[in-house]
Amino acid sequence: VLSRPPAAEEDEECEDLRPLFEERLGDPSAPCVTFDFGGGMAPLSLLQRPEAFRRSAAVGAEGVTQQQDCPTERTRRTGCVVWDASVVLAALVVSLASDGRLGLEGGAAVELGSGETGLVGLALARALGPSQTKGCVLTDVPELLPALQRNLERNAMAPNGAAVIARPFVWGQGDAQSGLATSQWPEALRPPFALLLAADCIYDTEN
Repeated sequence: VLSRPPAAEEDEECEDLRPLFEERLGDPSAPCVTFDFGGGMAPLSLLQRPEAFRRSAAVGAEGVTQQQDCPTERTRRTGCVVWDASVVLAALVVSLASDGRLGLEGGAAVELGSGETGLVGLALARALGPSQTKGCVLTDVPELLPALQRNLERNAMAPNGAAVIARPFVWGQGDAQSGLATSQWPEALRPPFALLLAADCIYDTEN
């Protein structure tokens, strides 16, 4: 629950505010990023599409064109790169898994807004293994699924890894509209899920 501070405090200037992290945890400009969460777990190597995260904008009288970041424009480009929140959540998942504190009790997990990289869901499946979870379903809008599937294949689970699949899902749409026909999913990876994951998701009525 958020509450407003007293009026007297509202007039005070806030100084020396710093970001949560001094440096970015991911690199949205790189075509490939690697994350090593330790604990004997193999690093995750993820392909990004930084060119799809940027747009061209003509500026100046001479029509000079420069690239500009557009992280909140109404397109699906925000899912083309790894965001810091995903790195933080993935690290937390790995830490909880190593301590046996996730509490899936063998159930399956689902990640909303996995993007094209699927970092959080992949980290979960790799950290737990089939003895602790049936697997993880990574979901996002249909346009992102081909690239997400490539990253799943690039980081194929070891024989002792948990199952991971990618499926389309559009928030606010039913099974027939979104492609979330769970009856066609592997039986072990159908709802209800034991854990729902989401990091830095954006809901847009246009997608």
